[in-house]
Amino acid sequence: MSETLSKTEARAVGVVTTHTSRRSYSGIDQRTSLLFFPSVRFQTADGRTIEFQNKIGTNAPPRVGDEVTVIYDPAHPEDAKVALGSMFRFSPKALLVTGGIFLAATAFFSLFFVAVILFVSLS
Repeated sequence: MSETLSKTEARAVGVVTTHTSRRSYSGIDQRTSLLFFPSVRFQTADGRTIEFQNKIGTNAPPRVGDEVTVIYDPAHPEDAKVALGSMFRFSPKALLVTGGIFLAATAFFSLFFVAVILFVSLS
């Protein structure tokens, strides 16, 4: 998903300085989860240093010290936000586990259908 800038928005590189955690409650199944809201420091085009807490939280936030893309209005840089693409960390372990499960399931169902076809054709 691509984010486009309006004429009043600018981009900068920011650094995650800390996280604030909050519980999130799901009304449907009454489950709770912990969301992390990163605080980010960046420098505006005119040289001001701004620190803000992102309004969107995630359960897999960027690490403290990671660089993220910040979108801000030069007239109100304190209302900045972290670009959506910078909010989520890539996890190679999760990708390997998910890929392994997908490949195992694909192999199982392929062998199952071959066995069914052989069974039907030999009967």
